[in-house]
Amino acid sequence: MNVEIGGFAAHWRHCDQMANYLSRAVSLERTDSFFYSNLLSTVLNELFEIVFYQHQSAGQLLCSILRDGPVDRIELNIPVGKTQTEFYQSSVADAQSLRAGELYTRSLLGEAGASGAVGLLELASDYGAKIWVDSLDTPNQLRLTVDISLEENRSPSV
Repeated sequence: MNVEIGGFAAHWRHCDQMANYLSRAVSLERTDSFFYSNLLSTVLNELFEIVFYQHQSAGQLLCSILRDGPVDRIELNIPVGKTQTEFYQSSVADAQSLRAGELYTRSLLGEAGASGAVGLLELASDYGAKIWVDSLDTPNQLRLTVDISLEENRSPSV
């Protein structure tokens, strides 16, 4: 998916439709495609919400989903400025720290300041996501990468 960031932000109400469409398209060959699609849609919605609040006003948003066995890799190329770059670097560091679960719980309980990164903390804590951020050769762009294995996180049926 490749969209102009201004259009993405202006039509935020369609974000869940984009997440649902993408998740259904990549979930067809999973063991339980309906279950997997729902989980992946939740993950994409969290990521899209973060991008909605943390992006530069011009540029392209590119979302790619790659599969390697049980792992889906979500790559988001995001238009950013200095402030957004710092946000992503700090938020990813928190999400991948040993304190991610504690920081997530504190955010949910209102004990920590409201953080736009609560979605990244949730993905790391609840879904075991591996998250990192890279600079790109393109000016004012970074890549947020999330590796997630949703079938392994499925609770067994009773």
